[in-house]
Amino acid sequence: IVFTAPADRSRVMAFLRSRVGAAAVVAGFAALIAAGVLAASSGRLTLEGSAYRESFAAASLRMFESSPLVGIGPGVWQVLRASYATSWETDIYIPHAHDIYLQTVAEFGLVGIVAGLVVVGSVGRLLLGAIRSNDEARRRVGLAMLFGVVLLAGQQLVDMLMNVPALLLALAIPLAWLDATAPDPAPEPATLGSEARPAARRALARVLVIGMAAITLIVATGLLRIETIAAGGLQGVQDANAGLWAEAMGTAREAAASDPSVTSYWFETGVAAANAGDLTTAADALGRSAAADDYRIAWLDLAAVRWRLGDDTGARSALVRAERLGLQRVSVDVAAGWLRWQLGDRTAAISDYAVAILRAPTLANDPFWSSDPALSAARSEILDVVWQYAGPGPGTAPLVFELKLLAGDPAAAEAALAPMSAADRTVYDQAAAAWQGLPGAEAALQQLAERHPLDKAPVLWCQLVAARHNERDLVARYGAWLADGFEADAPVARVVFGQPIPQPNAGVDRYASLYRRPVPDAEIINILPQIEFQDHF
Repeated sequence: IVFTAPADRSRVMAFLRSRVGAAAVVAGFAALIAAGVLAASSGRLTLEGSAYRESFAAASLRMFESSPLVGIGPGVWQVLRASYATSWETDIYIPHAHDIYLQTVAEFGLVGIVAGLVVVGSVGRLLLGAIRSNDEARRRVGLAMLFGVVLLAGQQLVDMLMNVPALLLALAIPLAWLDATAPDPAPEPATLGSEARPAARRALARVLVIGMAAITLIVATGLLRIETIAAGGLQGVQDANAGLWAEAMGTAREAAASDPSVTSYWFETGVAAANAGDLTTAADALGRSAAADDYRIAWLDLAAVRWRLGDDTGARSALVRAERLGLQRVSVDVAAGWLRWQLGDRTAAISDYAVAILRAPTLANDPFWSSDPALSAARSEILDVVWQYAGPGPGTAPLVFELKLLAGDPAAAEAALAPMSAADRTVYDQAAAAWQGLPGAEAALQQLAERHPLDKAPVLWCQLVAARHNERDLVARYGAWLADGFEADAPVARVVFGQPIPQPNAGVDRYASLYRRPVPDAEIINILPQIEFQDHF
């Protein structure tokens, strides 16, 4: 209000002194507080626990610390994010840090901060001049733009929308109008030689236009070359997805040699070469890929290739890198545990297997455990580690209940519910009865889900019980319910060997998003066990 024109300032102050104005201020503050509470409770504004924003913020600050003056370089935050993450920080592959300010200091350092202040100062000066103008139209546009800029600036604390052209255009047009309609500065007095200035400016303008045209042509030529190489890489991915590994290896290797800075081409080459049996090429390509961006599955595949080549030390070294962030994915847990077992690292293998069961409880009764007498003997020890990781208490009781029920111990599953109240444990008591096939129990559980369709627990247990009884139509039905409000895969995870299996659809969490280049759907090579999601036990 202080910076507005006097006439506007008087009207605003008069309105605020009225009963309607006071009520509007109170209602506005109440709505603002309610919105903040709602956003915080939904996790959109918080950095609590394992929220991905906390991990992104921490990685961004580490990037800034590594190069505080100029940052790590433009456009590489998403590529190097995993390298700057620490163990057990949330590992999600998306294109930006969900905070434009943190990403700016990470990629541009202090130089970026100075540039940002220049932009803010320029826009602020333009808006302040418009708001204090005697032109009513300019004042209105200036106030509207002030609202829009402040709203966007606040929203960019928890997101990053600079890649949305429509939003940028909506800001650019009114700002350009304000700039174009700004009052001209007072003309400079005529001095000696001032007549020659227009001609010099015209000559400079011609040079700038020609220069920009030349730069545009060079950039377009470079982009054409990049996209031509990308077409070859895409053909390699299509061959890999069709199981034509030898053909995929040749095409991907050509793309990697032509544009070696795109690490996804090396990853594609390594996966195809390993599945085609060319382990030497696979080791080289996967080594390049993993060292460049620290991708967990590149390290995992490299460990398997090195083990098959007889380099146990190198395999263990790569496994450490794979497990650093990779144990957040059940497919990596199982593959890393299996490879640890082959290397004779029994304790580490048991730990990895326990994490896998913790993340995918249906693995607790997987036939995989009986595939090897030594592994079968270690199953109880693996489950003991699972119980240790889960821990006692009301918060973990549902998980322990599920694990013990799936492991074939319904009495222990019921006992795990002891810390819960009678009301909270109703759905689990009903699930235990339905799981054991007691008469009418499954129908009662389904009725409970019908009454509470937005409650994940009864719907999930309806799907699991249906999978246990091989009722595939019900599995699909409750899976559709879960997919509407929660992330959902087929309910039963199983360990399989042989043909590589495509990774589950992870939405925006995709490694390929780093380079805008696809990679094979099956990222874990055929040397390692795979995780397949099924609709029945």
